[in-house]
Amino acid sequence: MFLDYAELRNAILHTRGSHTGDPIAEPSDKVVEEFERIADQLENPPRVASVMPNRQVGLLDEASECAEFLDLVREHNFSQAPVRMGDGSLDLITTNAVARWLASEYKAFSGTAIEHASLGEVLKFSEAEDKVLVRSREMTVVQAWRVFAGLENNTPPQTPAITHSGKVSKKPLALVVRSDLPALLKVLLSLYGERRSRRLWYGPSYVQES
Repeated sequence: MFLDYAELRNAILHTRGSHTGDPIAEPSDKVVEEFERIADQLENPPRVASVMPNRQVGLLDEASECAEFLDLVREHNFSQAPVRMGDGSLDLITTNAVARWLASEYKAFSGTAIEHASLGEVLKFSEAEDKVLVRSREMTVVQAWRVFAGLENNTPPQTPAITHSGKVSKKPLALVVRSDLPALLKVLLSLYGERRSRRLWYGPSYVQES
């Protein structure tokens, strides 16, 4: 639709009547309103913070015991949480990392005291994509999708953490996880349609399949 309107605009603007030189047509009020809606979307794209569910973000500490993370998993059905490291940066603890750490420590017939392990120990078993990318509340849905896809500045896939100003020193207001992707995709498709959404999240190099 956006491309159709672009062609309509060019036809009206550049094609003149043979006698008066006036435009050959005038857009209807409905078309003008749709133009204005599209312009507003381009100038004010939907922000992640506006479409994310309102849920608590459990910020943990590197020195905390693994039991604190397991409490979040049990009470809130979380599978990951941000961790404040000793140098002030943010890392990401996941249930997968806990499982790999447990497998490495487990001894047959004896087990291991997982609840007393520090998160710093468990984080050594994180996967490469278990990283946090801090962004401000202005992060758009398109930007979040591209971060997950590993298309933002040629970085590997990461988990966006939203803070008020985008500073890593601030407490995360939201953590965008993989289960949020369907909601982000729904917003993109409702606003831009499938073809344009694909170009937005894959970039200018996207070639439509025939």
